[in-house]
Formats: sequence, C-alpha cells, structure tokens
Amino acid sequence: VRVPVANLILLPEIFDERATAFLEPVTVALHVVQNCNMEFGVKAAIFGLGAIGMFVAQWVKAFGAKRVFALDIDEHKVQLAKQLGLKDAFCIKNVNIDEIIPKVDFVFEASGAASAFYQGISLLRQSGTLGLVGRPTRAVTIEPNIFEKLLRSQLKIQGTWSFEAKNFPYNAWQQSAEAIADGKIKVLPLISHTFGLENVLEAVQLMAEKKEFYSKVLILPDGTK
Repeated sequence: VRVPVANLILLPEIFDERATAFLEPVTVALHVVQNCNMEFGVKAAIFGLGAIGMFVAQWVKAFGAKRVFALDIDEHKVQLAKQLGLKDAFCIKNVNIDEIIPKVDFVFEASGAASAFYQGISLLRQSGTLGLVGRPTRAVTIEPNIFEKLLRSQLKIQGTWSFEAKNFPYNAWQQSAEAIADGKIKVLPLISHTFGLENVLEAVQLMAEKKEFYSKVLILPDGTK
C-alpha cells in the first residue's frame, strides 16, 4: 500500500509484529482517558472488558490511578484482566459492586449496556466524571432518581470517539507504540486464537457461532493456524 510518509509510525526497534494489530484500539483507549482529563491518584472503575475496556483500564493504571476496578459479566474476561495486572477485576454477576467498590472519581463505560451506565453513575462520588466509549444497541432511558444523582452530585459526562489525530504536543499512535514496547500496555495476552490467511472463514465461524470463548482472533497472512 502506498501512503504518505507523514502517515507512518516508526515502531520501536524491539516490537512484536503481532502487537501492531492492537495499535488502533490502544490509541482509542488512550484518547478516552486523556479526553476525560484523568488525574493522578484517583480511583476509577471500568465497565466492559472487551479490548477497549482492557486498554482503558491499563492506561488508567499507567496514568497513576490509586485503584482501578475492572468489571464485566463474563468470568473469562475477568480472569484475563487479572493476567494483565488488573488485580481488582470482578465479575459483576457474582458480587454486589456497591458493597465491595468505594465511590470513585472516574467511571469509564466501555460495554454499551444500559445497566453499566446506571451502575457507573451510582459509583461516582461528588463531581465525578463518567467517560462514555461503549456503543449501546438499545435505548438508554434515564429514570428520575438517576437524573437526580446527575444533578445533585454535579456529575460530568464525557463522550469520546475514535482517537486523537494531532501530532502536537504528542503523537498518540507513537505514544501507544512506546507504551506497548515498554510493557506499560499489555496486548499479546488478549490473543486467544491465531489463524493463517487460508483459515479466515474458520475464524469467522468460530466467532459467529461462539463455539468457545475467544478474546482477540489474530489473522497472520504468512502464518498457520
């Protein structure tokens, strides 16, 4: 593919080529955290442990959060989050989050589920921030008591889309590449399956039919299953 030189990202000398497939979602997650003006030493909770949620949680930790709570309804994803160093990861089907999680300064909603939207608001302290990146597929209605919490606690809601494209004062893609190379953001444990190019249909069927748990399915053009 021919592209302008200005579009290229110079990768660190030691960089696993499999990690390049994750640069875009890692950069999206970086934008989420920076867009919400997260501060050092805060407590934060992340709802939804897909790739974006996993990376948001890792960025929050890297930016100096005191506590990072990673939450999902899938126990497999919770265990994967713990492998990434997110020790306060919980399956919200098995625990009462209002009992085990203190009020937090930031909530990042990465699932798109209405229930996570409501639970996230309930966890926020006075003047806390709700960062939205998950895309809902159904209507999200706000009951009067939820709206009252938004008003009385003077909460902030920040939506985020895509990634930061500017080069100054930093290039987000370059920043993400360096964070991956330095081990601040871990991506390779998310690869649950690898297929060669000739097995793409098999990979798609695995995901479509949900034959087994998968996280990220990687296609290697010159690889084998």
